Amino acid sequence: MTRMRTVHVSGNRAAVAEVKDGDVRAAVRRTIEMLGGMDAFVSPGDSVLIKPNMFINDRPESGRTTHPAVIVEAAKLARRAGASKVTVAERNFAFRDIFAGFEEIYEHAEVINLDEAEHRHTVLHGARNIQHPVPVPKVVDEADVFINCPGIRTHALTRMSNALKNLMGILPASNTLHVHGYGLEESCVDLNRHRPSDLVISDAYIALEGNFPSGGSAKKLNFIVSSDNVVVADVAAALLMGIEPAGVPMIVEAAEEGLGPASPDEICFLGERLVFDGEPVEQAPDDYNQFAGEIDVSAGGECYACRWALAGGLAASRADGKLWEAACGSARIVVGPAAKAVPSPFNVFYGHCANRVRKEMQGRGGGVYVPGCPPLAGFVKRALGEVTRRPKSFIAAGELKARTVDEVLSEASAGEDVTAAAVSPDAVSAINEIKRLVKCCRTKDGARIMVVSRNGLGEESGLRFLMRLAQYAAAVRESAEITSGASFHAALDLDYLAAARSLGESELVRLVRRMAFACGAVVLPDEPSDGLLLALVD
Repeated sequence: MTRMRTVHVSGNRAAVAEVKDGDVRAAVRRTIEMLGGMDAFVSPGDSVLIKPNMFINDRPESGRTTHPAVIVEAAKLARRAGASKVTVAERNFAFRDIFAGFEEIYEHAEVINLDEAEHRHTVLHGARNIQHPVPVPKVVDEADVFINCPGIRTHALTRMSNALKNLMGILPASNTLHVHGYGLEESCVDLNRHRPSDLVISDAYIALEGNFPSGGSAKKLNFIVSSDNVVVADVAAALLMGIEPAGVPMIVEAAEEGLGPASPDEICFLGERLVFDGEPVEQAPDDYNQFAGEIDVSAGGECYACRWALAGGLAASRADGKLWEAACGSARIVVGPAAKAVPSPFNVFYGHCANRVRKEMQGRGGGVYVPGCPPLAGFVKRALGEVTRRPKSFIAAGELKARTVDEVLSEASAGEDVTAAAVSPDAVSAINEIKRLVKCCRTKDGARIMVVSRNGLGEESGLRFLMRLAQYAAAVRESAEITSGASFHAALDLDYLAAARSLGESELVRLVRRMAFACGAVVLPDEPSDGLLLALVD
């Protein structure tokens, strides 16, 4: 007999508790009690899914991840309420590191990586923006109760991030760009409509302020805020950070779609006053005009999303002094459908609308195209690096001949400017070889290494391999092991891929575009049938 899912009726309530003496779990308990206790949300026999915001591997004091104590207490309370199973799910391979010191979680819940979870390609019924099937993990759809546990933070693309945006994380990492491609706020609303949150526990103990996700710093707010409505949770988070809820498009969009009230006047606040008495929270930059006179921006008709995202991206790029100096002397950023552009290899066409300008130039625009609505935060810096440090091998990508790892290391030692390496087809051996190549980058200023993979005769394996490369390169970059003058790139040999899968030219082009869209790659040349798919992770 099929079990009926419990239906919880929202009371549009937000329960606020201050974290006293660092006891996060006690604050979580107090907020849940104000909402009627966990029994009001979890019935005996229910399966419970807890979705934290833990896709970044970092410690709780960083503000970049939901505090593990929040998750442990939520799981424990769900079990006490009679849950038959509790699952904690996030896109992360390193839960053991994140929950170090909080191993009690394994007594109450199963912890899984959503990137490896079984999923179904699902049409989101009622969606206004995500029009194609997307891979939704089965555990997301099959759970009786969904507990959303975000971390409160400012955000360069959406002004702030909390419960609504946390639903973006139910999709595998390879589908992040689908959300950006369809429109970030609208797509997050579609996902929240598909899987409503029964309970939201917002971690505002240590929040994040400033230019996240390109930067940001921890900000101790000392609050836990729980709610029985996802929009109410975000309104409360906005107020706590000194942001007017009506100025957050995702909140407004969700309210207009009937997911909850956007006005504080329609919300019942319980517990302590939702007021932070410390220094004001630093907001993400939202106006690229602050960089006027430094870098050339040609704008026209752009929306707020690209305006905010570009401002955050430029702020992050400016922090890289060497890159900023090179970009200010050469790059031109084109943003908006009415922007003006002249042919140049140093053009950066930023966002979907700028691609119209690029197309109108009939292939004469030059430079690079950065897709998204808006693009991912790190794409500005990546694109500026692309147009200011493009190795000569990019120009003749189709003719690139890869050498073995040993040959490449020998060439690099001899002072070769551009090198390419063909790594082993299995991921474990390849990663070890990549470590040797990165070590060369680390010790030789100006070394440029391109890794060419003949791994992946199918789309999934090739894409997963690129993701592994990107994750490793990101870790290397964040630990500052590569010198500022070096670059590291990953690629797939498309001719090999086409032959292995018996693909015609049009099929290959479609496949490449899909893979590039999914993993944030740049395809060079523009028509990739005789070139390489480049996933730029430098």
